[in-house]
Amino acid sequence: MLRLFDRIGDLVAWLLKRLFVPREARMKMDDGKKKDAVKQGSEADGGRQQLIEDAVSVHRAQQEVLSELDEESREKLTAMAETVMPPPTKH
Repeated sequence: MLRLFDRIGDLVAWLLKRLFVPREARMKMDDGKKKDAVKQGSEADGGRQQLIEDAVSVHRAQQEVLSELDEESREKLTAMAETVMPPPTKH
């Protein structure tokens, strides 16, 4: 069941990116992910530190893209994300 939610979340994230992120910015994000994947795949044992560095790199690329959005697009993205994704629940 959790895998289904993960897949739905990935699909929603992909859809939001396609709707609100300009093509050039998406290309930058995709290039960064490909470089990280090649870098990680070339090492037999990337280790925890490498995974953290890759995650931080992807996060920075995504934040850069989001910071380039105008205020109206950012508000639309926020509103759509809030309606599609339920609030987190406490365990």
